[in-house]
Amino acid sequence: MPIHYQVTENPSVIRDTTEALYQHIFAVSDTAKFYPRFETETDFMAVLAYNQTDLIGFKLGYRKSKNTFYSWLGGVLKVYRGQGVGQQLMQIQHQRCQEKGYAKIQTKTMNQWRKMLILNLQNGFEIVETYRDKEGELKIILEKSLIEKNSL
Repeated sequence: MPIHYQVTENPSVIRDTTEALYQHIFAVSDTAKFYPRFETETDFMAVLAYNQTDLIGFKLGYRKSKNTFYSWLGGVLKVYRGQGVGQQLMQIQHQRCQEKGYAKIQTKTMNQWRKMLILNLQNGFEIVETYRDKEGELKIILEKSLIEKNSL
Protein backbone atom coordinates (compact mmCIF):
# COMPACT_ATOMS: atom_id res chain seq x y z
CA MET A 1 0.00 0.00 0.00
CA PRO A 2 1.40 3.44 -0.89
CA ILE A 3 2.26 6.07 1.69
CA HIS A 4 -0.51 8.59 2.19
CA TYR A 5 -0.48 12.07 3.71
CA GLN A 6 -2.86 14.00 5.91
CA VAL A 7 -2.92 17.62 7.07
CA THR A 8 -4.38 18.60 10.42
CA GLU A 9 -4.51 21.95 12.20
CA ASN A 10 -5.81 20.88 15.64
CA PRO A 11 -2.95 21.41 18.16
CA SER A 12 -4.11 18.77 20.62
CA VAL A 13 -4.53 16.17 17.84
CA ILE A 14 -1.10 17.11 16.47
CA ARG A 15 0.54 16.79 19.89
CA ASP A 16 -1.13 13.51 20.73
CA THR A 17 -0.52 12.01 17.28
CA THR A 18 3.14 12.95 16.95
CA GLU A 19 4.54 12.70 20.50
CA ALA A 20 5.59 9.02 20.37
CA LEU A 21 7.12 9.34 16.90
CA TYR A 22 8.98 12.48 18.00
CA GLN A 23 10.43 10.58 20.96
CA HIS A 24 11.43 7.65 18.74
CA ILE A 25 13.03 9.64 15.91
CA PHE A 26 14.93 12.04 18.16
CA ALA A 27 15.72 9.41 20.85
CA VAL A 28 14.32 11.51 23.69
CA SER A 29 12.09 10.48 26.54
CA ASP A 30 11.59 13.97 27.94
CA THR A 31 8.95 15.96 26.09
CA ALA A 32 9.48 19.12 28.17
CA LYS A 33 10.69 21.00 25.06
CA PHE A 34 7.91 19.53 22.94
CA TYR A 35 4.77 20.49 24.90
CA PRO A 36 5.11 24.23 25.65
CA ARG A 37 4.87 25.34 22.02
CA PHE A 38 1.41 23.81 21.80
CA GLU A 39 0.31 26.18 24.56
CA THR A 40 2.01 29.36 23.33
CA GLU A 41 1.94 29.31 19.52
CA THR A 42 -0.94 29.74 17.05
CA ASP A 43 -2.00 28.51 13.63
CA PHE A 44 -0.47 25.06 14.11
CA MET A 45 -0.23 22.72 11.17
CA ALA A 46 0.97 19.14 10.86
CA VAL A 47 1.53 17.15 7.72
CA LEU A 48 1.49 13.47 8.62
CA ALA A 49 2.77 10.51 6.58
CA TYR A 50 1.23 7.08 7.03
CA ASN A 51 2.00 3.61 5.78
CA GLN A 52 -1.48 2.14 6.08
CA THR A 53 -2.41 3.16 9.66
CA ASP A 54 1.16 3.54 10.97
CA LEU A 55 2.49 7.08 11.38
CA ILE A 56 5.93 7.09 9.74
CA GLY A 57 6.73 10.80 9.44
CA PHE A 58 5.60 14.30 10.30
CA LYS A 59 6.28 17.98 9.64
CA LEU A 60 5.06 20.45 12.28
CA GLY A 61 4.90 24.22 12.22
CA TYR A 62 3.07 27.33 13.37
CA ARG A 63 2.63 31.06 12.72
CA LYS A 64 5.79 33.02 13.52
CA SER A 65 4.40 36.37 12.33
CA LYS A 66 1.64 37.63 10.08
CA ASN A 67 3.53 36.65 6.91
CA THR A 68 5.95 33.99 8.18
CA PHE A 69 5.30 30.34 8.99
CA TYR A 70 7.86 28.58 11.20
CA SER A 71 8.59 24.99 10.18
CA TRP A 72 9.43 23.69 13.63
CA LEU A 73 9.92 19.93 13.73
CA GLY A 74 9.93 17.10 11.27
CA GLY A 75 11.16 13.59 10.95
CA VAL A 76 10.75 10.28 9.19
CA LEU A 77 11.32 6.82 10.61
CA LYS A 78 14.75 5.55 9.59
CA VAL A 79 13.36 2.62 7.56
CA TYR A 80 11.41 5.06 5.33
CA ARG A 81 14.21 7.60 4.77
CA GLY A 82 15.52 8.02 1.24
CA GLN A 83 12.09 7.28 -0.26
CA GLY A 84 10.97 10.89 -0.73
CA VAL A 85 8.74 11.04 2.35
CA GLY A 86 10.50 14.10 3.82
CA GLN A 87 10.38 15.82 0.43
CA GLN A 88 6.65 15.17 0.12
CA LEU A 89 5.96 16.36 3.68
CA MET A 90 7.82 19.59 2.90
CA GLN A 91 6.02 20.17 -0.41
CA ILE A 92 2.61 19.68 1.17
CA GLN A 93 3.49 22.04 4.03
CA HIS A 94 4.72 24.74 1.62
CA GLN A 95 1.66 24.42 -0.61
CA ARG A 96 -0.69 24.73 2.36
CA CYS A 97 1.23 27.75 3.68
CA GLN A 98 0.93 29.45 0.28
CA GLU A 99 -2.82 28.75 0.27
CA LYS A 100 -3.08 30.33 3.73
CA GLY A 101 -1.34 33.50 2.52
CA TYR A 102 2.08 33.16 4.10
CA ALA A 103 4.87 34.97 2.22
CA LYS A 104 7.76 32.94 3.62
CA ILE A 105 8.76 29.94 5.69
CA GLN A 106 11.53 29.95 8.25
CA THR A 107 13.21 26.95 9.83
CA LYS A 108 16.21 26.24 12.02
CA THR A 109 18.58 23.29 11.96
CA MET A 110 22.00 22.20 13.17
CA ASN A 111 25.05 20.72 11.48
CA GLN A 112 24.25 17.32 12.98
CA TRP A 113 21.07 17.18 10.87
CA ARG A 114 22.94 17.54 7.56
CA LYS A 115 20.39 15.65 5.48
CA MET A 116 17.69 18.08 6.63
CA LEU A 117 19.97 21.04 5.90
CA ILE A 118 20.63 19.71 2.39
CA LEU A 119 16.93 19.02 1.78
CA ASN A 120 16.11 22.60 2.79
CA LEU A 121 18.79 24.04 0.50
CA GLN A 122 17.61 21.85 -2.40
CA ASN A 123 14.09 23.20 -1.90
CA GLY A 124 14.91 26.88 -2.18
CA PHE A 125 15.81 27.81 1.40
CA GLU A 126 18.64 30.27 1.98
CA ILE A 127 20.80 30.52 5.08
CA VAL A 128 19.98 33.89 6.65
CA GLU A 129 21.72 33.61 10.02
CA THR A 130 23.87 31.38 12.22
CA TYR A 131 24.56 31.54 15.95
CA ARG A 132 25.78 29.38 18.83
CA ASP A 133 23.32 28.44 21.56
CA LYS A 134 24.09 28.23 25.31
CA GLU A 135 25.64 24.78 24.84
CA GLY A 136 27.85 26.00 21.99
CA GLU A 137 25.86 24.20 19.26
CA LEU A 138 25.81 25.94 15.88
CA LYS A 139 22.25 26.85 14.86
CA ILE A 140 21.43 27.60 11.23
CA ILE A 141 18.38 29.71 10.37
CA LEU A 142 16.99 29.32 6.86
CA GLU A 143 14.19 31.09 5.00
CA LYS A 144 12.29 30.46 1.80
CA SER A 145 10.04 32.88 -0.05
CA LEU A 146 6.64 31.50 -1.00
CA ILE A 147 5.94 34.38 -3.38
CA GLU A 148 6.59 33.45 -6.97
CA LYS A 149 9.15 35.77 -8.54
CA ASN A 150 6.94 36.23 -11.62
CA SER A 151 4.17 37.73 -9.49
CA LEU A 152 6.33 40.59 -8.16
